[in-house]
Amino acid sequence: MTSLAVCALRLLRIQETATSTRVDIEIVGPHLRATPSLVASLLRSYPTLAQHACYSRGSGLFGDKITAALLPHVLEHLAIELLVQAHPGHVFAGNTAWLNREHRTMRVRLSHQEGADVEAVVKEALVLMNSLLAA
Repeated sequence: MTSLAVCALRLLRIQETATSTRVDIEIVGPHLRATPSLVASLLRSYPTLAQHACYSRGSGLFGDKITAALLPHVLEHLAIELLVQAHPGHVFAGNTAWLNREHRTMRVRLSHQEGADVEAVVKEALVLMNSLLAA
């Protein structure tokens, strides 16, 4: 995994059930929100991220919200994108909320069908985001 010296996000805990996963994340880097370079890289590699439905601050598309999105919220959508690619035809949903603002911790909740390897995908998305933020 990416060394802590360059990590922007640190995985604290993953709790899975058959159809939902809770992921607790600590923001350890200097940025709380998506950086322009992160947004550009993600949308270049995963253009359908922009088409995700997003209900943060009202309904709309994630592409309209990504530039102001908190990093764990971006992680939520990236994990969903990777899950959709790995499991075509399955339906995934998520939400992100603060656990503790002072400690910069948030919880990402992902709803999914049985059989989705969510933990591995979340870890893949986390490594990818930390790598892009360190570049």
